[in-house]
Amino acid sequence: MELRGEKNVKKDENGHKEIKPLVISTGEHEKRVEQIREIARKYDLDPEHSDTVRRLSLELFDKLSDWHLMGEEERYWLECAAILHDIGWSQGPKEHHKSSLKLILNEQEFPFTSDERYLIGSIARYHRKANPKNSHFHFAALNSGNKEKVRVLASIIRIADGLDASHSSVVTAINPKIKSDSVILDCSVTDDTSRESESILKKKDLFESVIRRKLIVQWRQKN
Repeated sequence: MELRGEKNVKKDENGHKEIKPLVISTGEHEKRVEQIREIARKYDLDPEHSDTVRRLSLELFDKLSDWHLMGEEERYWLECAAILHDIGWSQGPKEHHKSSLKLILNEQEFPFTSDERYLIGSIARYHRKANPKNSHFHFAALNSGNKEKVRVLASIIRIADGLDASHSSVVTAINPKIKSDSVILDCSVTDDTSRESESILKKKDLFESVIRRKLIVQWRQKN
C-alpha cells in the first residue's frame, strides 16, 4: 500500500466526499485542538488515557511518514480522533466505539465540517473491533483515497490504544523500524506491559494489513 497526497477536488464521479487541504497557522491549530479537548472533557471518562493515545498516535504517524506520505491535514484528523476515540464511554461501555462515532457526527460544538465529521468519526470508530467496511455508512460515504487514509490512520490509533491498554502510560517513547517483511516497534517502558502485549496481539491485524508486514513489538525497560 502506498499513499500520495491528493489534489484539491470537490467530489469524485460517484459523489463521494473529498476533503480540501487544511490551511491554518500553528497558533490556530493549537487553539482548535484545545477547543476540541475542552468539549471532549464533557464526555471522556479518562482524558489522561486519551492524551497518551494522542501522543503515541502522533509519534507513530510522524516516524512512519516516509511510508504513508501523508501530511498535516491527515495528522490533524488522527489527532482529533485520538482525543475523541473514547468519548462514547459516556453513553455506556457497550459498543462505545460506535457511540464515539455518533457523538462526533452529532455534537454541534465540535469545530468540524460535515466531511471532517465522517473522516474523524470513522478513524475514532475503528480504534477497536471491526475493520473498515463499505457496509458501514460513514465509511461508504468516503472516496477511495480517503477510505485508504482512514484505514491507515485507524490502524495507527489501534496500535497507540493497545500500547496504553492498562491506562497507565507505561510506554514513554516508540521507535518503528520498517524491514522488508516486518515492522520492529521498539517501546521504552516504565512498568509491566502484560496488558499491552495482550492488547497489541488483538489489535495489530489492521496495521499489518495496510503496511503488508508483520508487526513485532519489543519492550525496553527504562533504567
